[in-house]
Amino acid sequence: MDKPQPKRRSTDTNDGVLALRRRGKFSLLVAAVCVLFPVLFIGGQIKELLAPSTDIYRDRAFENLTRQKLEWNVFYGNSPMCGNIECHLTADYPAGNFTRTMVLPAREFPLNGYKPGQFIYLRSTLKIPAGLLNADNPVALHSLYVWAKRYEFFVNGVQIDEGEAETMNLTIPRRLVGADGVVNLALRIDPGNLPYQGVANRKDLLIGDRATLKATAFKSHELKTTYFLWFLLPRLTFCFIFAFLYVFLAQNRELFSFILYILVSSIGIHLESGYAEWIEAWGVNRGILAAIAQSFTEFLLILFIHDFFRMKTPGFFRAFRITMVVQAALIVAAWLTLPAKWTVNLIFALTIMGRTMAVFYGLYASWTTIEYLQRSKKSPARIVTARILFALFVVALAPMFLENRRLLADILDMNFSGFPWTYAFDLVLFAALASITAYDYGNTANAKLRIERDLKVMEDRLELARSVQNMLLPATRKSAAGNLEYQFYFESAQTMAGDWYYVWSTADGETRLFVGDVTGKGPQAALAVATIISALARHADANDSVEDTINGLNRHLFKLFAGRVMSTMSVMVIEASPGSGKITLFNCGTPGWITTAGRGPSRSKARYLPLVSQQIGTQETVRLGRAQISLEPGEFIATFTDGCIDGSRATKKCLDKLGEYAPADAEFIYKVMVDAGKETVQSDDRTALIITRTSTAGIDTPRISA
Repeated sequence: MDKPQPKRRSTDTNDGVLALRRRGKFSLLVAAVCVLFPVLFIGGQIKELLAPSTDIYRDRAFENLTRQKLEWNVFYGNSPMCGNIECHLTADYPAGNFTRTMVLPAREFPLNGYKPGQFIYLRSTLKIPAGLLNADNPVALHSLYVWAKRYEFFVNGVQIDEGEAETMNLTIPRRLVGADGVVNLALRIDPGNLPYQGVANRKDLLIGDRATLKATAFKSHELKTTYFLWFLLPRLTFCFIFAFLYVFLAQNRELFSFILYILVSSIGIHLESGYAEWIEAWGVNRGILAAIAQSFTEFLLILFIHDFFRMKTPGFFRAFRITMVVQAALIVAAWLTLPAKWTVNLIFALTIMGRTMAVFYGLYASWTTIEYLQRSKKSPARIVTARILFALFVVALAPMFLENRRLLADILDMNFSGFPWTYAFDLVLFAALASITAYDYGNTANAKLRIERDLKVMEDRLELARSVQNMLLPATRKSAAGNLEYQFYFESAQTMAGDWYYVWSTADGETRLFVGDVTGKGPQAALAVATIISALARHADANDSVEDTINGLNRHLFKLFAGRVMSTMSVMVIEASPGSGKITLFNCGTPGWITTAGRGPSRSKARYLPLVSQQIGTQETVRLGRAQISLEPGEFIATFTDGCIDGSRATKKCLDKLGEYAPADAEFIYKVMVDAGKETVQSDDRTALIITRTSTAGIDTPRISA
């Protein structure tokens, strides 16, 4: 006879994404997209950012005033009038009346010493090279960006231009330049409520041919919008992808923490970009908000690393919550009490600390995970993931250092320029983590599918085993022996039960009823049940006595399982003589019996009958409990496994429920037993055997409701 084949899961088009994942391509597909998409953006961004630096800021055809360290007098506040022009815009106004001097553009975000509502006055004297003066094209002053709600540009006390937040390409009229090429330049700037102030950016201040410099005018708009899109679009795209995975496929903790990491990082970039200028209308410094979001991003990265590697660091979540609360409290207190520059410096310091901790925690977590998995020889795919991440965090040390250097330069007012590493570290790290997370998720999903497939095969085999087990148990659960009726109740908690029962009718008219409960659950218990039933059948064929049968079963179980598998057993032997009502009881470790027999005049009152004994299979010899009772009309006796009633409280509750006049009704008795034990029994097989003797005519047995 052919073995039944397990059902195969359908792989038709209805499986959709699951079919793709089963073929092992889902993780590779998502990981490839996670890597390629950000790499294209990063490559294009680097190309765009480096090209202008090569063509303009390092071109010797232009005078680089920043590298020449041309100093500007700076004043914050309201300037007095000197005739028709404000004094701080004139060439002869004493330098002692200015607040400070600086080299433009400033690397201060925001300006040191500036207070909201003040005007900014900038003044300097410049000698234009003869080569530029003698050229045909006009001469222009160039700055990549000026933070100004409105600015006015003066040459030798004459206003020649005005504008707002934009790239400056200010023409210097030749008629205002002296014969020696010396010219006085001045700017009056109203920053409004912009997050930063004045001529502040990370490029250089140039003078040169206006036509060439004008080609860079688009950079102002690009800096505020397109520049940030390079960093925003990859994050937002994968935020959507991973949110979809979390909501519809797998609600695991590392996916959720990664989504938080992406989202908060994206919010920080959005606040920094020109897309968030509407916030300034409320008088809120979005530059500080962007820095705050960035600082919290680094700590969310630590949370993701912890969840991804499933670290068991004691007290981690408590320390994490305390750190987040303390950081938020420090930032709020600084914002309310300190100048904007000091607040930003504090936030930058927290960001440096968080980023450094994240990288080194990533190194620690990935290394300890590699060591643990190698020792335990678990999950080869997870070892590969941990090794890749360890290498990633080693590589990430370089951009971490560069970005920390940039933030530290802002804190210490260092004149540091060059490639803007502001978001490079997070974007590189994000791209790698996105790919690794997708790869790991795909491996996990495929592993789950394999487990589901194996479980399905196991379920089919268990169903077959259950069918075989049911074939071994007696098909008839209710019958009669003389004037006594017996009924078995059997309910399995799992596919394969550990409870069993057996009926054996001897040649001389005895009826032997067996009930038992094998320790354990599942296939192991079912195997022991099959062993016991087959052994009972052999003893029945040999017509052995009850004692010999019990001792034989005990030796057989002990020999097979060496004491690791045991079983309780209760035997009730109904005598062959009709009308006697005599029953011999044998006990091997069962809870005992509940009966109304043997109580004198008030025989209908239920009582508990235990017999001290031990389970079969524990050792080579077994200790039996034995008793004999006689059922009168209207009386019953019931035995049960611990799935029905377990413990003295449940037994007392059952006796109380049966009451003073318990009817000889098997259905009623079983219902009371189950109800009494449901509070103490947790998911176990339930088996009971109830023997009743019906009332004779003329005897009224009161009935009660369950």
